Amino acid sequence: ADLTQFAATLRVANRLTDAESLCRQALDLARRGVGAQHPKTALAAHHLAGVLEAAHRPREAERLYREALEIEERAFGLDHPRLAGRLYHLALVLAGLGRLDEAELHFRRGLAIDEEQLGPDSPDLAPVLSELAGLLEDQGQLAAAEPLYRRALKMHERADGPDHAESALAASNLGQLLEARGELEAARTLYEQTATTLFAQTRRLRGPHPHLRSALQNLARAMSGLGWSEWEVNAEVTKYEVLVLKRERSKWDDEAGA
Repeated sequence: ADLTQFAATLRVANRLTDAESLCRQALDLARRGVGAQHPKTALAAHHLAGVLEAAHRPREAERLYREALEIEERAFGLDHPRLAGRLYHLALVLAGLGRLDEAELHFRRGLAIDEEQLGPDSPDLAPVLSELAGLLEDQGQLAAAEPLYRRALKMHERADGPDHAESALAASNLGQLLEARGELEAARTLYEQTATTLFAQTRRLRGPHPHLRSALQNLARAMSGLGWSEWEVNAEVTKYEVLVLKRERSKWDDEAGA
């Protein structure tokens, strides 16, 4: 455990070569100490897989994620709650390798485990729903992705409030899907909601929210697609930009006065 904890610290510091070396030592010790099929060995394999994934070595990471998953399936059963996280990690690696059908199966299996354990309305499911929806969207399954994005948005709004940044980003995800389906007015409404919320967040930060510019670009694109004139689009976007500049100037004045 000490080796993997130290490796995790090195990974955060982006010292991936050193982290990999420690994780390999931990995995070797686990295999020799408790056996190749012990849950401690699965955990060590999972840690090493995470380092390899961070080092952009997805095929090696996939092999070790699978090893960890298979060990824990045999040890705990196919529906144990701890398997959900293992399935999500494996799904993300597979998606990165372009194996979207396989990734979808693992996401759905992990989601079913979490829904059984946490309940179908748990806000902890929102990130998983968004990931799965994005995967389906990448496969062109827009109709299947939409209800998942809507569920994620409702969860964020209930848990965080409609004016929270996470709710805004979930609204943007749904807006982009609706735009892709040609539902531009609905997309525009969601983009406007996103921009308004992120601007409100900007007022609480010491600078513009990092996603505000892309939110304004999405809003401008939807407005143009709806036939708004260039002047109307620029006026709407500039409204937010001017408010941000005023907020920045106020911050500078406060700092100068201090």
